Amino acid sequence: MFLAIFLMLYSMDSAFAAKEIEIDIDIEKRSGKQTLQKKEIKKKSEHKGPSKPEPKFEEKLVFSEEEDPFDDEFERAPEVDDRFESFNRFMFGVNSKIEEYFFEPLTQGYRFIAPEPVRLALRNAFDNVGMPARLVSSAVQGDFEKSTRTVGRFLINSTAGVGGLFDVAEKYAGLESVSEDFDQALASYGTPNGPYLVLPIFGPVSTRHAFGKTIDGFLAPVNYFLPFAGTAGLALGEQVNSYSFYLEDKKALDQDAIDPYQSIQDFYYQNRHKKVLE
Repeated sequence: MFLAIFLMLYSMDSAFAAKEIEIDIDIEKRSGKQTLQKKEIKKKSEHKGPSKPEPKFEEKLVFSEEEDPFDDEFERAPEVDDRFESFNRFMFGVNSKIEEYFFEPLTQGYRFIAPEPVRLALRNAFDNVGMPARLVSSAVQGDFEKSTRTVGRFLINSTAGVGGLFDVAEKYAGLESVSEDFDQALASYGTPNGPYLVLPIFGPVSTRHAFGKTIDGFLAPVNYFLPFAGTAGLALGEQVNSYSFYLEDKKALDQDAIDPYQSIQDFYYQNRHKKVLE
């Protein structure tokens, strides 16, 4: 579950950096205009006798709502309650070793035998199977548009998309994927995040998210048709398949982070906050 956080990070950071660049350019343009006005006033005063005091120019930075760097949605993410930090850091270290010595070699071997088109098709299929959780979350929030879009995507992709292997609904019908889960439904009713936890294997969650994931698990139809070993195998397969798309990005972020624990925590909360706002 670490992996979707990292890809989102690049887009968030790039958007925020672009916003800062636009602000800097705007300030420089205003400053250059004010300097030109001062020079013109001075030139006129030289031809009209006694000089007059130059008008005072006040530097005012006026940001639109879109430009305001202090009003970014990510800055308003709830404060992290890391009351179990000692345990969380210990478990983070354990998960890092499991990832390094188990998931990375497994994922590299999987990528060697499974070409990208196959992995993309499997990712679509896993996404299609998760329809009930997205439908319930959207319905609980009273979002009729997302509820109908979820059902429409499932019907089209399950039939024309060969069991969900191909995303025909988005490509030909323009029905984009819905990213909803029960954690978002709980958040829509004002349920607080609760303490931050790092779980074995599953990684970072808030207590609200952990409860939401439990509900999502009960809504997964495979749990009612396969034994526990089968569902566990599918969950492992989905995680490895997802990890195969972000392996290099994950390594690069780990190398660049001063405090990987803190970085993962920040990425997790920013991503979850963004999903709640959507």
